[in-house]
Amino acid sequence: MATEYLPNERTTALLATGLIKLGNKTINYYREGPLGAPAIVFTHGMGLSDRYFDDLISHLGLCNRYCLHRFDYDGHGLSPVFDATPSTVESYAADLAALFHHANLTSNVVLISHSLGCFVSMQAALTAPNVAKATKALILLNSPALPMSPPGLYGCQQRIEIIKNKGIAGTIKAIVDLDIAPKESAKCSQSRNEAISKLTNALSVTSDCGFSRANQAVVAWGSRDMCLEDLTCKALLITGDKDMVGAPSQTMQMARRMANAEVVILDGVGHHPVWEDISTTGQLIDTFLKSCWNIVSL
Repeated sequence: MATEYLPNERTTALLATGLIKLGNKTINYYREGPLGAPAIVFTHGMGLSDRYFDDLISHLGLCNRYCLHRFDYDGHGLSPVFDATPSTVESYAADLAALFHHANLTSNVVLISHSLGCFVSMQAALTAPNVAKATKALILLNSPALPMSPPGLYGCQQRIEIIKNKGIAGTIKAIVDLDIAPKESAKCSQSRNEAISKLTNALSVTSDCGFSRANQAVVAWGSRDMCLEDLTCKALLITGDKDMVGAPSQTMQMARRMANAEVVILDGVGHHPVWEDISTTGQLIDTFLKSCWNIVSL
């Protein structure tokens, strides 16, 4: 598979950054951390970008201990819209598999995913032989229901119409109100306010076209299910008790279908634990990562 580097402004900051050609698609990709260290690959949620994980990476100092691989779906972040074919969950998963090939990731990889990114990672782990072989564990943050609920699919359909008429600006408040835990039940009011600001800012710079196509991808995914029973690697599923998208009951149902999964439900947290409760979320992820590679804390 031919790969061509197209540098961007972050090239000097990280080991390998910029726009790369994966097949006939241009994808924004960042790599940082020691090349010989265990690998972590991140997949972000709908309407967001690889920068979603900045706080988690900084909080845990992950780039000092692991080799991190991040990328933006087409039409998200700095990846341009790919007009040749519609975006689908399958196409995002194919891009993830192509990235594994490009980065020569062949074993002991942990995938950290959020929301739509959970679908992408699980689909790739189930259908792409190179991802299935290389993946040691999954960390799934706030995965939507499998199969998706009718209200969830209807919400995506509504967003498509709103974006068509008003752009993404017309739906940001509704997304923030849905995603972030209510004021009266939030674990920390300061973290809640910061989460609202971060989510608003992240969505404000999202491409109308890319976000619309991502919603269309989820709608097309419809009520299909995945063979979760075939996921045999270790898995950690985290969600918030106030999450309206990755609801606790649905998360527990998913975990029961997987061979080696554990679930943690965070109190007073909605759809964005890396912003709403970075302390608890970070500790959970750090402990799980160390267990994956048998790293003993000093």
